[in-house]
Amino acid sequence: TELIAWHVPPKDGKPTVIPSKDGLTIDPAALATAAKSALLTPERKAVLATAVAKPKLTTEQATALGVKEEVSKFSTRLTSNAPRTNNLRIAARTVNGTLVMPGKTFSLNTVLGRRTPEKGYAEAPTIMNGRLVMGHGGGVSQMATTIYNNVFFAGLEDVRHMPHSFYISRYPVGREATVNYPDVDLVWRNDSKYAVLVEASVTNTVNVRFWSTKQYDRVVSETGARTNPRQPKTVY
Repeated sequence: TELIAWHVPPKDGKPTVIPSKDGLTIDPAALATAAKSALLTPERKAVLATAVAKPKLTTEQATALGVKEEVSKFSTRLTSNAPRTNNLRIAARTVNGTLVMPGKTFSLNTVLGRRTPEKGYAEAPTIMNGRLVMGHGGGVSQMATTIYNNVFFAGLEDVRHMPHSFYISRYPVGREATVNYPDVDLVWRNDSKYAVLVEASVTNTVNVRFWSTKQYDRVVSETGARTNPRQPKTVY
């Protein structure tokens, strides 16, 4: 069945619903029976009846989800590390177009899965026990930080996030998140009554934008004075 979808990135400055279409389906049990019988005949041919399959989400239902305007947008600057940027491009392609329905949660580890060479992830610096080491998928935490800031400015529910173990100057103070499959995750819940469509890309920056219907006119963040600053230790 062909399901409803949106143009991502949006056309004409806003999301556009691609109209739903009816599809065709066959009965899996009938297919198994017919195939088994066909294997015993010289023609080895199975003939099956098809039935119309309606979309799980119609054009009307998709339009009613309220994916109509930008509710948050945030970008973070890249480093000059090419393998790291490659990892972020793969993560952006995977996240792009994710639809989070009202009441549902988004888990970055669930969406991306394990970052492996088979998926194209390269070795790049990643934090392990407070130090930078090489690991497949290094740098994907920047996608977590960029998404987290969209959650913050859209006013959605932060279920679980973990900051990096040391300060990284390219991220906003106090508004950053890391991930490490499978135990360290970025999880947020769409506690609005509208669906949230996630748009993600990598240009000269990592870019994430949420499309939905605004719950709040404006969400602001003010950075106060730092408390309990600690000097880094020297580790041999």
